[in-house]
Amino acid sequence: MQTLPATLAMVVISPFAGRFAARYGFRIMVTIGLTLAGLGLLALGFVHADTGYANVWWRLAVVGIGFALTMSPLTGAAIQSVSPQEGGLASGVSSTTRQIGAVLGVAVLGAVVRTRESGGASFEEGLNSAFVVVGKPGPAR
Repeated sequence: MQTLPATLAMVVISPFAGRFAARYGFRIMVTIGLTLAGLGLLALGFVHADTGYANVWWRLAVVGIGFALTMSPLTGAAIQSVSPQEGGLASGVSSTTRQIGAVLGVAVLGAVVRTRESGGASFEEGLNSAFVVVGKPGPAR
């Protein structure tokens, strides 16, 4: 329930993302989308245990808008880059690749946290190590 702003933003914005990409181009929409998602994730990096939800929901919404503006145009670009007979295959490969990336990302970061914890580190220290693996400094304190 707490992540509803990200999901709701994606549900609302996704139907328009394809239209925007057709009008302005896939490259521009993906760039804008990834920039917004990155800024939203960066903003989430400054959330800490004492941050009120009123100061979190908008960050989640920015991430959701960014991902919504990115995913549909990426799939559209993949489909348009192949012949019409291979459009379904391109869509399937794009979707499968996205899902595998998400699963591997969660698994690798979870393994980093768990490995650090089994070595005696706290969950927070393990999480900080996971952030370092993805190239982001740990969460702000």
